[in-house]
Amino acid sequence: EQLTEDGLTNTQWFNQELTDFSEAIDMARTLAESRLQTDLTKLSAGGVIDVTFDRKISFHERKTIGRAGGTDMSVSIELTGTAIVERDSEALPSIDYRAWLS
Repeated sequence: EQLTEDGLTNTQWFNQELTDFSEAIDMARTLAESRLQTDLTKLSAGGVIDVTFDRKISFHERKTIGRAGGTDMSVSIELTGTAIVERDSEALPSIDYRAWLS
């Protein structure tokens, strides 16, 4: 802030990245991708299709006594998809669809 000749405050605004928030989003995305890869490995899947990416970000104002408050952020990222697993045609289970229709 700077005072102008008439004594008024001249405030300059500019955009600046909030690195803590950017890093939190990157960390959540990396963790979701890692968990998806772990699940694919457990299933011995060759890949995944129809992936959906859902990101939820919420901000929480924090007030403290005797200090300036702040803003906390929580990030939730969900990746879902269909795993592709190669199977022998003889190894496929038979499914009784009549149980689903009753």
